[in-house]
Amino acid sequence: MADAATEFLLNNLKELVQYEAHLINDTEGNIEKLKSDLLHFQAFLKDTVKMRKSNERIELMRKEIHNVVYDVEDIIDAYMAKHKDAGKSSRFFKKFLTTHQSLLNLHTIGQKVEAISGRVTQLRKDVNLTTDDDDKKEIPSEPRPPRKDKNVVGFQDVTDRLIHRLTQEADGLDVISLTEDYEISASKLIRMWIGEGFIQQKDARTQLEEVGQNYLKDLISRNLVKTLKFRADGNVKTCQIHDTLRDFCRMEAATENFLQEIRLNEQGECVPPIFEWCRRLSIHSDCKRYISSKSSTPRARSFVCFSKEPCDELSGKDSTNLIKAFKFLRVFDIQPLILKDIDTDLYTLIHMRYIALFITLSMLSPDFNKICNMQTLIVNTTSPTLTVKANIWRMRHLRYFKTNASATLPSAKSGDCANELQTLGLISVESCKGLHKRAPNLKKLGIRGKLALLSEEKGPFDSVRKMRYLGKLKLVNDKAQETESLQKLEVLKLKYQAFIGNSWELEDAIGGFPSLQFLHVEQTDLAFWQAKSHHYPRLRSLVLKHCDKLREIPVDLGKASEFKLSIFPPPPPAPAPAK
Repeated sequence: MADAATEFLLNNLKELVQYEAHLINDTEGNIEKLKSDLLHFQAFLKDTVKMRKSNERIELMRKEIHNVVYDVEDIIDAYMAKHKDAGKSSRFFKKFLTTHQSLLNLHTIGQKVEAISGRVTQLRKDVNLTTDDDDKKEIPSEPRPPRKDKNVVGFQDVTDRLIHRLTQEADGLDVISLTEDYEISASKLIRMWIGEGFIQQKDARTQLEEVGQNYLKDLISRNLVKTLKFRADGNVKTCQIHDTLRDFCRMEAATENFLQEIRLNEQGECVPPIFEWCRRLSIHSDCKRYISSKSSTPRARSFVCFSKEPCDELSGKDSTNLIKAFKFLRVFDIQPLILKDIDTDLYTLIHMRYIALFITLSMLSPDFNKICNMQTLIVNTTSPTLTVKANIWRMRHLRYFKTNASATLPSAKSGDCANELQTLGLISVESCKGLHKRAPNLKKLGIRGKLALLSEEKGPFDSVRKMRYLGKLKLVNDKAQETESLQKLEVLKLKYQAFIGNSWELEDAIGGFPSLQFLHVEQTDLAFWQAKSHHYPRLRSLVLKHCDKLREIPVDLGKASEFKLSIFPPPPPAPAPAK
């Protein structure tokens, strides 16, 4: 895990220099020296992977590098949080920096790193390793793209031991035959990887999500992860990790303080106790009881709740306890819990990149803009509508914003543009106005509300037609906003890219278009169409004109009485059967 921790820290230092240069003017030299020493560590760890088990000195050095890298990460994160608040740091950061007097600044911790770096150089000579000067120049700060002969996501040492165990020590054990464990959403997993910094963008042409898909496919090709479901475009929808593999990974991760699964005994105590240095926590049950215990793990970077139990509502006190337990979080997913209120301390967690919440509120506070590194924001609510006061157009890193309600988005001011935003939904029809200018690179869009407005020649949906990269459109008609015009709509024509994207999925609480009799779709990129007969119960005529990319027509549509299908140009005749 020291390999991965070093690589993650190098990526974070790269982001620090790129986005927060104004905060590190007085420490720039220290940062550059740190990067140089960390590259030295990285080369050493890479060159000694196969020597660790047989050489105690190398293994001890690996552990020492692991610990000092964690120290550096903590100090840099505390430093950034302190200076982001213009010197008015919270009591937590004052306490943290006071407790670690020996690491009060980057210069001091840099001296410690430099001392270890000197010992690494000596150890290289003692074990007859070549100099790493050339390696340091060639090693990229971002993970390599996946290859069959390479390890992925930075877990080189763990993967080596894992493959050895599965192929050598298990007497030909077939991973596929093992009992499956938790079903994982592939897109959620990849977004968490991105939030943690496990995935870095290698070039402007390759999106982070695409790199993540490649990593996942590589793990699947090695039989380390199993695919359960595929999406219409062929990408993985859900996957699983097997029990034996999961137990091994959990053991290794706990040993290295990389990840610990929270388990409570009858007295509500964590068994085994959570170590102070633990970086990531997951919990599958007793979520509310754990939060009530006021347990604190301030160094954790991720807290994820996977509970399958019915949702529990958190009191204001429990909500406060939960937020104050973590100060360096990057990934925070507590969707199985319902928040009646959002503690204001949440907005001080500036390192947060991935947030998933379930609330009872109908308004999203403008204070969310204070979480300046946000990449993924998922907010589900018991309310049918959500007024978004936070200016998402100014969140420069935001890539994914999703809610189950009909979200009314804020107006954009001059210059506001969410260039990184890839996925947005569900939003009200009215919020579509001008969307092509505010989110020009959007690939997936969900709309919920008065769908009858979409049939107008010019209206909010006109902006959607102008989106160049939109590949998936999801429509949800809201019963609470049902209109008579939608109920009586008999003819709908979608011509000349009126429908944007290659996928159409209609989820409709009231039966879709109950009066629609004639549907005309012409010159679109539509490839995947998911629909049931109850979406169009009275449909008599479907005309498809120049829809060359459409792979198949929903078979349920033909169940309607007097249904007629017209395709232009006509498809080629089926080949004659062989004689």
